[in-house]
Amino acid sequence: MDQLHRGLILLALKQTVAEPEYYAINRVTFTSSVVDMRNNYAGEIVRVLDELKLTTELLGAVESQSGVVGRRQPEEIVNYYNGVFLDLVHQLKDKVFQLIGSMIAEIPRTARYQELSSKQIGKLIAQNQGLLSEIGVYDLLTPWQEDASSVGVVLARRTQHHHKRSRLELNELFQKAKTARILLQPGSAEQLSEYGKQWAAKTAEESFNQLKTDTLAKQKQSIEVIEANLNALCEKLIGHYKVPTDAETKLQIVADYWLMLTSLEIKNEAAKEKITPELLAMVDKMLKTPELLREQLVSVYLVGSVGRGEFLPGSSDINFIIVTKRHSIAFDTALPVTTTFVGEDEFASSDKYQKERFICWSDGVLLSGKEFKFRASDFPKPGTLLCLLLNRGVIERIEKLKSDVVGLKHPGDATLRIYCLKAAKIMMDYLFGVAMSNKPYYTASRRKKLDYIKENLNSSGFVDVLEKIYLGKGILSQKDFAEFIDAFMANARSSYAHLLKLEAEFTKPEPNKASEA
Repeated sequence: MDQLHRGLILLALKQTVAEPEYYAINRVTFTSSVVDMRNNYAGEIVRVLDELKLTTELLGAVESQSGVVGRRQPEEIVNYYNGVFLDLVHQLKDKVFQLIGSMIAEIPRTARYQELSSKQIGKLIAQNQGLLSEIGVYDLLTPWQEDASSVGVVLARRTQHHHKRSRLELNELFQKAKTARILLQPGSAEQLSEYGKQWAAKTAEESFNQLKTDTLAKQKQSIEVIEANLNALCEKLIGHYKVPTDAETKLQIVADYWLMLTSLEIKNEAAKEKITPELLAMVDKMLKTPELLREQLVSVYLVGSVGRGEFLPGSSDINFIIVTKRHSIAFDTALPVTTTFVGEDEFASSDKYQKERFICWSDGVLLSGKEFKFRASDFPKPGTLLCLLLNRGVIERIEKLKSDVVGLKHPGDATLRIYCLKAAKIMMDYLFGVAMSNKPYYTASRRKKLDYIKENLNSSGFVDVLEKIYLGKGILSQKDFAEFIDAFMANARSSYAHLLKLEAEFTKPEPNKASEA
C-alpha cells in the first residue's frame, strides 16, 4: 500500500509539471483533481491501516488490574476499542472504494470530479464489473461486501455494533467478567465469603484475559486478511496504471518537478556592480536634483537594462522609478530616459502601482533612500496574471503608436527609429507574456525574452524583425511600420481578449471549483 501511495504522489507531481500554467495561478484542472484524489485516498488508506494497528496495540495494553476508568470496567474498554476497530474497517472499505472510483474515472472531462456517494459506493462493483475485471481487481473487491467473507463478517459486526447492540457484550466471557466485578463492588462484596471473593476475582481476571486474547486474535487475523487483500489490489493497480515504482523514474519525476518550481522563481538580476562606470557617472549626474525636489524624495530605483549590465547604446533606455512624498507622474520623452514619480503611499499599497512595485522588486537597483520590502507573495507567479499585470492596455498602446506614426509628415530615420524601438519593446514584452502564460517562466532581460519567444511561440519571422530593430538598430519605413503593427494586431487582439477572459475566470470567488481542463 505504501508503494502505491508513494507512486500516486509522484504521478500527482508529474501532472503538476504537465500543467504549470494552472499551478502558477493556484487553479486545479479536472485531471489534476482526479490525480490528487487518488493520491489522497491512498494516503487515507495507509492512515486507517496504521490506526487499526494502533487500536490493537491500545487494546493489548488494557489490564484487568487497571481498575475502573470512569464508570467503565476493563472488559468494557476492550469493547470500546473493538468498536473503534470495527468502525475503522468500515472507514477502510469506503476509502478503498473511493480510491477505485477515482482510479477508473474518465480523464479528461469537462466537469469537476465528484467523490462517490454512499449509494454509488454500493453500486461501484456491479456497474463497472467489466472494467474492474480487466484491471484484475473485481474478485478482490467482492470480499468487502457484507457477506460470508472474512472482511464481510467484520463489516457485518460493525453494523451490529454501530446500529444495534454490540455482540461482544453478549459474549459469555464478557458477561462472566462483568458479573464477577459487580459482585466485588462495595455493597456486594460484603455479602461474600473469602472463598467467594477469591472465586469472583479469579473469574473476572481469567474471563477478561481470555476475552482480550480472543478479541486481539480476531483483530490481528482481520488485519492480516485486509493487508493481503490490499497488497493484491495495489499490485494490480500499479501494473494497470503504470504507477512509478522504480528508482530511476521516481528521480526523474522529482527532478522535473523541482525544475518546474525553480522556473517559477523570480530573481532580481540587477545590481549596482553591473552598471558600467560610464553609465554610473551619467546616472549620478541625473540624480543631482534641485533642492526643492530633493526634499520630496523617498526612494530612487534604477530599473531596466542598465542595472543588469545589458544596456545597448541606441536601443536601451535609462529608466527610473522615483518615490516621492506626494505626487505621482510619469515622464516619457523622446530622450532615452524614462522617469516615473510615484507618491509614497500609492507606491506602497495602491493597485494602480503594483506593476511599478513588481519592477522595482524584480528588476530594480535602489540608488538612494528608503528600501521598500516586498515579497514574492505580493505578486502573481509567472503566468497569465503576471502577463496581464505587465502588459495591461497593450492593444491601446500599440494602436496609439501606429496612429502617431501614420500622422507624421515626412518623418526622418531618427524619428522612425524611436517609434520602431518603442513598438518593438512593447511587442517583445507582450509576446514573452503570452509565452510565459503557456509555459511559466520569468526574466526581465529582453535578450532572454527573445530567446524564450523563439523557443515557445510559432512566430519566428515576426520575431526576426523585432530582433533586427532591437539588437540590430533596424528601422521600418512609415508604410512598413503600419503594416507591421497590423500584422501584430491580427493575433494580439484575440490573444489579449483570451487572457482577459482567463483572468475573469481565475479571479472569480469560487475556491472550491476546479478549472475545466
